[in-house]
Amino acid sequence: MKQQCPDCARGGVLGVGNGKCSKCYGGGKVGTIADDIAGGKRSCPRCHGTGQCPTCGGTGLVSRSTAPASTAAVRPHAQDELNPFDDKVAVRIHCPNCGALDWFEWRFLGKLTDTVCGHTWYVGSGFYTAMQIRAIFQTSARFAKHGTKGASGEGAWIGKIIGGFVSLVFGFCIRLEAAIIMIPIQALAGLCQAKKSSSEIATRVAVLAVTLAGLAIGAYEMQHASRPQFQPSQPAEAIVAPAAPITSAPPAVSVEPPRSPVWPVIDTSAPPSNVIQSLGATVTRVQFFESGSTIPPPPMRVYGDRFGSKGTRNINWELDIQHPTHASRTDFTIYTVWYGPGETEITRQSVNSCLQSDWTGSQHLGNANGIAFTPGRYRVDFFVDDGHKVAVGTFEVFEGDAPPSMYIESINARVYWLQFFEGPLIRPNNDYSYASQFSRRTARSINWALELTYPMRNTRADFSIRQVWTKPDGTVDHDSSFPTYVDSGWYGSSPRAGWDDSGGSGWSLGAYRVDLYVDNRKIASGTFEVVD
Repeated sequence: MKQQCPDCARGGVLGVGNGKCSKCYGGGKVGTIADDIAGGKRSCPRCHGTGQCPTCGGTGLVSRSTAPASTAAVRPHAQDELNPFDDKVAVRIHCPNCGALDWFEWRFLGKLTDTVCGHTWYVGSGFYTAMQIRAIFQTSARFAKHGTKGASGEGAWIGKIIGGFVSLVFGFCIRLEAAIIMIPIQALAGLCQAKKSSSEIATRVAVLAVTLAGLAIGAYEMQHASRPQFQPSQPAEAIVAPAAPITSAPPAVSVEPPRSPVWPVIDTSAPPSNVIQSLGATVTRVQFFESGSTIPPPPMRVYGDRFGSKGTRNINWELDIQHPTHASRTDFTIYTVWYGPGETEITRQSVNSCLQSDWTGSQHLGNANGIAFTPGRYRVDFFVDDGHKVAVGTFEVFEGDAPPSMYIESINARVYWLQFFEGPLIRPNNDYSYASQFSRRTARSINWALELTYPMRNTRADFSIRQVWTKPDGTVDHDSSFPTYVDSGWYGSSPRAGWDDSGGSGWSLGAYRVDLYVDNRKIASGTFEVVD
């Protein structure tokens, strides 16, 4: 009597095997893709290249007398040490249903099927994570191998090292992202299957809990970043603008309503305490910066304690404090007494300010609007509410030009650099060669270029740049203004202008200086040298 052959690649219909070799699946060849590249796969050692099952000879049936009676014959690969599926991923584990040890083909999300007992299940989250880690390193190795190809000639070894390393990192990052996404999805799929053990449920729930916790922390940090919380590198949100001294406040800050101008009794000779007792706050620093009629955002401020008498418009103070959160908004007043050269009192001002309930640090601003700063040393004393002196700050005004602001207030633009080049102003593909030295024999026109960055524009804004060229002997060679603009949709631009001195006496040997002004404020300054 005949029965289905247990050694065929798979069972057929009506109890007849498919007659194909279970080692090569009827192909007669075994091997990997690498074998194909090397010249071809080898013949199957089990069927000797015929592709037929050697037990039944390809008929799919064997007599009962020759059919193996043990379960080991039903699972022909159970004792194999290596993956019998060759180019497919497989794992050797125990079936959770019947307990048999065998090789099972790995499918999407770690889904396995026992073809003997018919049970289907998802591997545990720990096992799946280990397989993902293995896949990460395998992918990195493949990327690194491809990254070393194509380099030849002298110095090729350097290219191979760099290419291999970059490819390895790239492959690692790509596969790691996929693993991070797939692990919680696999845990969720495993929870939906039947016949789960309590330990398996606990593991999968732990994976999902960690994932949800990570998402919650990320969402909290994104939301927390948008709060007006003090950030040392860019505390823009925690700035409170003064009511009277500044003509306009930053967009994100509301101007405080005026309160009583009555001053408390103050002791100007008392030392500063650096503590605001009514707020539970500590004064961390006092800083000064120059500006026009509006307060620039924190990244655009240039802090310092020395300012030039020429070009300095307004000198602003910034009082930084650290404090605990409060149950509600807290209003308070900052009083300042300004002393000029010779310790002469020149003005007194008050600034209304506040702390929002969730702030732990804040900045408070003001200035001595309308004061003409003559050269000398200045001091500002700070008092709060009850007349208690909390801080003192000093700065110096020197005779001379103020340093370039590197900021254009009217368009809220940062000046990143000023560089020089020779030749035509407009070049194809922006092919400019910047330099700091030019030959008097060949140079005709020498031009400057600015690199400006600013927030995305919604409207066009026109402005003028004044250029002042100073010769090596200190005389002004050229002083003129030219109109330019920034347009809607722009977030950066590079205005350029120059001077052709070949038509006159020619370029003089030595160092030239170019100063650029916008709205009567020096925004940039640079030098270049003309050599023989």
